[in-house]
Amino acid sequence: MKEKLYSKEYFDIYGISLLKINNILEDNYLLALILPIAEKYLRITLTALRTEARHFLSSFKFKDYCGETYLKHGNVINKRLTNKYIYNYNKNILKNHNITSKRGYRKNLSLEILSEIFKNGIWLNQYGGYQWHIICKLALELERYIKYQNMNKLIFIIDRLNDTEHNNALYLESCCSFNFKDISYDRGGMGEPDLFLKCSPEIRKLGYKYRVMNIKN
Repeated sequence: MKEKLYSKEYFDIYGISLLKINNILEDNYLLALILPIAEKYLRITLTALRTEARHFLSSFKFKDYCGETYLKHGNVINKRLTNKYIYNYNKNILKNHNITSKRGYRKNLSLEILSEIFKNGIWLNQYGGYQWHIICKLALELERYIKYQNMNKLIFIIDRLNDTEHNNALYLESCCSFNFKDISYDRGGMGEPDLFLKCSPEIRKLGYKYRVMNIKN
């Protein structure tokens, strides 16, 4: 079953950020709360990247030329390239990483390899490409700051991931158990009390304890 992000986890990131801004002296506890959320963001993002990578080879299998726009490094390239050329070009990128079998290859793609195929591969304009490379770069940063347990950087990177689009939508829209787009829009107009009420009980209690927001338990 596909792992999903829950709304409390989404709001906890911003609740923790508010607690940090107000110099709440609970850093070790807050770090213990944010790390599992950050790890979940990383797993969800890696799944989304591997899922999108299915178009890396399959989009160019069936016709010599389909008349669509091709992109490399986010720029339009020669429209008259044949699909056979593009398929072999992309296949060679995988070959450079000792990936020679098409069967099940996506489940073993690392973030580093994904970053390369999204950056240097040739894509149809509605799939993959440079926007997904940006998501890869953020995921690599998230992985690094999870390792070093840097809470400020984790908050910053997750906030950027929440605002990052792929080709036509926020990439996290399909990775949540809630309406990500609407909640992201609503959060911008929320006051602190309303935001904390949507957090987990642990974050809500800290907000009340340190009078960051005035709510009832």
